[in-house]
Amino acid sequence: MFRRILGLDVLPGSSPRGATLLFAAALVVDGKIVEKWREVDLDKVVEIVSEKNVEAIAVDNIYEIASNIEE
Repeated sequence: MFRRILGLDVLPGSSPRGATLLFAAALVVDGKIVEKWREVDLDKVVEIVSEKNVEAIAVDNIYEIASNIEE
């Protein structure tokens, strides 16, 4: 079972196919939200994952992160 999960949701008007991909994010530790971000780009997501020792990323659609398998 994962203890540190980063939940991501693409912000309205943002898309992996567009110029700007922005997310709302929440860090969940042991089932409790411990930190939230209203707007982060993919570089910040990578930074959060590294700095916060995230074990898993939760999305409702994998294509919200990349528009195809190569990305």
